[in-house]
Formats: sequence, C-alpha cells, structure tokens
Amino acid sequence: MLTGNRLVFRRRGDRVRPVLLDPAHEAVRAAAEALLALFNAHQGRPRGELEEALKAVSPPGLNPKQVSGLAKLLMDQSEFDIAGQGDPRRLRAELFDRAAQCWREQGSDGLDQWRDDILRAVAGDHGLQAESVERAMFGDLRDNQVLLETPRQNPQQLIFRYNVAQAQGLLLTAERLDIRAPWPEPLRLRSLLRYLKFFGLLFQASGGSHGEDLHVRVDGPLSVLESSTRYGLQLASFLPALLLWPPPWQAEADLRPRRGGKMAHLVLEPHRLLQSHYPDRGGWVPDAVARFVEGFNKQKTDWRAAAADLVFTLPGNRCLVPDFTLTCAQGGRTVHLEHVNYPSDSAVRRKLDLVADLPHHEYWIACRALPSLGADLVDSSRLFTYRRNLVPGQVRERLESGKG
Repeated sequence: MLTGNRLVFRRRGDRVRPVLLDPAHEAVRAAAEALLALFNAHQGRPRGELEEALKAVSPPGLNPKQVSGLAKLLMDQSEFDIAGQGDPRRLRAELFDRAAQCWREQGSDGLDQWRDDILRAVAGDHGLQAESVERAMFGDLRDNQVLLETPRQNPQQLIFRYNVAQAQGLLLTAERLDIRAPWPEPLRLRSLLRYLKFFGLLFQASGGSHGEDLHVRVDGPLSVLESSTRYGLQLASFLPALLLWPPPWQAEADLRPRRGGKMAHLVLEPHRLLQSHYPDRGGWVPDAVARFVEGFNKQKTDWRAAAADLVFTLPGNRCLVPDFTLTCAQGGRTVHLEHVNYPSDSAVRRKLDLVADLPHHEYWIACRALPSLGADLVDSSRLFTYRRNLVPGQVRERLESGKG
C-alpha cells in the first residue's frame, strides 16, 4: 500500500477521493510497461543500481508521485537477497583481522599484493573464489542486495494494484469504516466476516431481519489504543477482500488524509478501476483457524473442533460471528467460540452484551489477558483469556473442567 507523499487524492469540501489510473490510457499503460521492463532488466543486479535508474524515469502523462507509487509497489513485491556467497559479517571480520595484521607487519609495502593474498586465503578457507568473497564482503548492505525476482504481473495488474493501494493509504487514518449492502447469500456473508476476523478487526454486524440491508461497522486505527499502526495496516489489507463483494455496496470512512490536517469523508463503491488482487475463494477458511482446528483435534478428548459456519442474528438486527464450533461426543454439548484479536475493555463488554442476548446457546469470547480488562469481565464464565496465543490445549482444559 502507499502512504505519505505517494498518496494522490482530490478534496472538495469535506469529501476526499483517490485519483485512480486507467490502464486504457496509453500514457499510463506505457509508464507501467516501462517500469516493469526496468525491473526485469535489473534482475541479478544491486538494489542501488535499480534505485538510481528509477530516478531517471519520468514518463509523460504521470506526475512524479504516481511514478514513485508504481515503483514503490514493484519494490515491495520484488525479492532481494545478499549478493555473493558466504556470510558477509563473518567474511568481513576475517578479512579485516588479516588486513590489520598485514598492515602492522608490512605497512603499505606491497599493498595490492597482500590484499589479493588475503582475499585468496579467506576464499580458500570457505571454499570460494576470491571474486565471490569480494562481492559478498558488503553484500548485506541495502544498496548491494541483489534483485532476485521481480513481480509476475502485467501492466494492467500493476495499475489496478496501484489504485487499490491509493485507497488503502487513505484508510490508514480512518476512525471507522461503515459498509452497507443488500443482505447477501450466507456463503458471501460468511466469507466477508471471515476476512474481517482474519485481519483481527473489531466490528459489529447488523441487519437481515424484515429485509433490512447489511451494515458492518469496523473500528478504525484511531479508535484502537494498542498497536494502532499495525491495526491500520490490517484495516487497509481488508479492502481488497471488500472489493470481491458483488455490487451494489458502499463503504464510508471518516479519516485524516494528512497528518495534523482536517478530517475528511471517503466514500468507496464498486468501480471498474478498483479491482482486487485477492483470489475469490468463496467459503475460505483462514490458515490460523485451520491450524487451531487441526491442533485441537489431535488431542485425546471427546471434544471436536470445526471452523464455524454460523452467523447468529440477535434482536435489534445485531450479529455474532463465532470462529469455532466445539462439540462433545458425550452428551452433545456445543460451545461457540469467538476470538477477539485486539481486545479492549469496551470491545469485550460489547461482545459479552451481545452474548447475553443469546440465551439458548453456549457462546464464549476469547481474548488476550490485559490489565485494562475489568475484574468483572475476567470473572465472566463466557470469557476465556490467555497470555500470548490461543492454545488448543488450554481451550480443551476449560471445556473439560465444565466451566462456562
């Protein structure tokens, strides 16, 4: 995604919108083609050379911010590694130690000769050629890292990726994100909510009864006390998942596009120039959920875990979305478990208030233990807290203890 001076947007009153590039425009497409060709031509060469070459790129029809943004995306998707063979730090230490000894013994007499001798000696110790040692000696410096692999995308894909990155950059400073759409089919709804939970976002979903539209309110980074920068990145990373949603839909956010600047209002809707680069995986199950289920079911217990496929609609058009369904083979007891990745006292209280309106189901909230959580919350039978990670064994022990 793009940030700071690489964001290109227009503001009219309190409304803000990103400036999107159109791959159908010849100048835009030519600029993307030129940048891709430049990266491909520098494969196997140092990062520093590539960055110098990029400074000379000035295609007609695009301003420097747009060119810089396209190049930044390609840089982020490229793979760089240490030049040459061997460990640069270890090679430097050995070379400098031997050079210091030669300098003490010989001074500058025969400098070129004993320099070459040292390179050959160290190379021999490591089974390398002297030329490889010389290349690797400072290979860990950023400018000397070699471009190993460039992004596998065409100009249109790069341009669409740029457009999404512009919108993502604006969302980094959002107070909240409100999503509205006609109530979807269950598979689509579950997919969207799973993405929200995969990125650890705090949200409330409502609607569905009497033909009401879906409304999902997502807390923004400005409302999160801990790890607000990381949370903002997670919110921005969710946007490509939203773009997979079939139209019509609308997303609105109040945000601050410039640090210290005035608040602005962003409205996003389906647009031909905003295309997601995420695969549309339908009933996708996040890796973290799949790993927990696999780990839980490896244990010797009467309980079995599965990725939840339910959405509980509550009075007042509110929703609860569990991550796991835990079922006991003896007696058929079922517990629905929802994991809150970024807990706060208020967020957990909101969840437990919703759980109180679900009297005929056993529903637990799981979150990391924090000093900010009130004592009354910690004592709740519907709350499961842990120190670092949600561990299957601890959940099993709680289930088998009969608590809850």
